Amino acid sequence: MNRWALVLTVFLGATTLVAQQPARDRGAAPPNETGTAVIAGVVVDTEPQAQPVRRAIVTLVGAEIPRGRTTITDDAGRFSFDRLPAGRFMASVTKAGYVTGAYGATRPGHAGVPLQVEAAKRVTDLRITLARGAVIMGAIRDMTGEPAANMTVVAFRVPPPGAIQTLVTTATATTDDRGVYRIYGLMPGTYVVATALRAAGAQSDIVAMRTADVDQMLRELQQRTGVSTAAPLPAPGPDLVPPGSYAWAPAFYPGVSSTVSATTIKVAAGEERSGVDFAVQYTRMATIQGTLRSPDGTVPTVQFAINTLGLRLQSLLGSTPTFSSERLDSSRTFKYTSTAPGRYAISVRTASDPMLWARAEIEVLGDDISDLQLVLQPAIRLRGRVAFEGTLAPPGTLSVTLTASNGAGGGAAGSTQLGNLHVSNAAVDDNGGFELAGIVPDSYRLGTNVPASSGWSLRSAVVNGRDVLDYPFEIGAANISGAALTFSDRHTQLSGTLTTAARAVVPGYFIAVFPADRALWRWQSRRLTSARTGTDGRWIVKDLPPGEYLVVALTDLDPDDLSDQKVLESLAPSAVKVTLADGEQKTQDLRIGGRPQ
Repeated sequence: MNRWALVLTVFLGATTLVAQQPARDRGAAPPNETGTAVIAGVVVDTEPQAQPVRRAIVTLVGAEIPRGRTTITDDAGRFSFDRLPAGRFMASVTKAGYVTGAYGATRPGHAGVPLQVEAAKRVTDLRITLARGAVIMGAIRDMTGEPAANMTVVAFRVPPPGAIQTLVTTATATTDDRGVYRIYGLMPGTYVVATALRAAGAQSDIVAMRTADVDQMLRELQQRTGVSTAAPLPAPGPDLVPPGSYAWAPAFYPGVSSTVSATTIKVAAGEERSGVDFAVQYTRMATIQGTLRSPDGTVPTVQFAINTLGLRLQSLLGSTPTFSSERLDSSRTFKYTSTAPGRYAISVRTASDPMLWARAEIEVLGDDISDLQLVLQPAIRLRGRVAFEGTLAPPGTLSVTLTASNGAGGGAAGSTQLGNLHVSNAAVDDNGGFELAGIVPDSYRLGTNVPASSGWSLRSAVVNGRDVLDYPFEIGAANISGAALTFSDRHTQLSGTLTTAARAVVPGYFIAVFPADRALWRWQSRRLTSARTGTDGRWIVKDLPPGEYLVVALTDLDPDDLSDQKVLESLAPSAVKVTLADGEQKTQDLRIGGRPQ
């Protein structure tokens, strides 16, 4: 709550405009990108004695320049864009080791202020600040206290409250011969630091053998080579570790084996956090063995996938489980070796009709699992229709998509399929019908492949009487029919101007827009958005779904605030309520007054 400041807003009135239809001429030439306006300025760092930043990449984007414009600052940090058309533009800057900056951004990585430029206008006094990224550094040692060289260390950005709980790789570094690493260029925020596999070319797995077995191998080697030792081998001693396969287990700062126990690290822009030291150790990799059976006793061709449960990582750190399978007369055996400790889901689906599925959740603690039983059952189908409400011609080709809502994605590492089993897109027939097949029960999001350039947008997707565009939805063990996807070519727009009591425009403020219905305050909701007032004090939000919204002006807003229900609850009492109809373009002016709270 200390990251933003609320500004009281006063209702000035709302005007409704008739919705304008998109241009019908799809063959029209793009907007003219040659004009008479100029935007120029300088890029400086955020040090107390600001210095120009040379060789930074400056990018200008806007509807009037669809391809964008890019230039590089000179030795004095200066940049210039000329021959620009009149329009509304955003300017941003990037450079290695720095956090992306934008003109008018209140903090590193935050949204910038739109530049409204008229024809022949020369805006030559822009000043864009570029902050150095944060640094996390430390040393990694092995279980004997020796430096762990050539070890990959990963910084994961911790998701905000309410977000999909997936740790996303932000940056990596490799330890040197001293075991020292340095991860730089980080955005301000909270991170988890962990180790992954050693760099390419290093061994990831080690096999621990019984002492007696090692002695026997030495005796056999002596017999083959004819070379004997000066003294007989000593009697076998006790095994130091149980026999089996070992690998560098993922270690999370301060040296724990799971994300739950990890200590988070919060860094500010330009901060260098040192002393993030911890140790890694070899951990026994488990073997998971099981049997797959089908109801009729036949052995189908199937796809296997393994996925982590709980707070998910983008990929499995440490040693990737190695998959193998063997077909028997009435079943199929499968095996995962080199499986690190953790919680997993193993999913199976047949590759062709009749599509069947099976799934099991397990916890691996280092011991082998040898009797996992999976029984196939009919996969789920989702049937429905699409409808188009508008005057444009429907797109030539259309397919419906279904993706897992946990965000874990999928991929492959050798013979091992990681993540979720992919559900093939469903083509829409001439009558508007579609069928998604081969669905494994889970939480999903429904969508389509219609590009925005078609003029159409998916307005609603109703499954079992509920619009699932607003929520992830669960698919259980029963088939679903009657889903209805509705497209519209009517586009909403909510805009306005922010002024003071003296009618002076206020540039650079944040406008938060969120639904009045608290049940819709969900992470990455299409109904949660924000804009910034431009140099002309005007703000614009496009393509919100019809509904009732709350609008409030802020001096500052962190992107994560829109996913924090406590923040939205604090903003709601001071917000202006606005109702937006389908295809409506509404103007809602705001006025600031009183003291920021």
